[in-house]
Amino acid sequence: MMKQSSIKARQMICDKCENTFLYSPVDIKTTNIKIDNQDLLLQCFVCPECDALYPILLIRINDMHYLKDVQESLAAYRSSFNANSQGLDKKLELINKAEEKYKDSRKKLSSAILETRKRLSGYFTYDKQTQKIYYHEKNMEEKEK
Repeated sequence: MMKQSSIKARQMICDKCENTFLYSPVDIKTTNIKIDNQDLLLQCFVCPECDALYPILLIRINDMHYLKDVQESLAAYRSSFNANSQGLDKKLELINKAEEKYKDSRKKLSSAILETRKRLSGYFTYDKQTQKIYYHEKNMEEKEK
């Protein structure tokens, strides 16, 4: 018997060409890119009609530990509900600690992502022929708009 995939596609309407398309996690492109001597990780998806690029995650490689912390603290939070602690009070304490650690990790990750975005004034494009993502600095006229 064939197993059904648990990956769900989401519907998207392109801002540029108004094409409606589906994308799923397998459509997400991940690339390392260097901008202003900073090594960054970019995750994005691309409109299949006009190649408009939609960033999902842009973070400095040095800040990737925040993403790992979020993933680990979320797993700990979820597993705390199944913990066989002695008594309800102990279980609630375990859940609350795990929740606080998760919230703190998310806050640090959000700050790192926002800081990265603030430093960049340009935009990304996707070249379908080369299947590469490029970063373009805005020129002075574009920056003033």
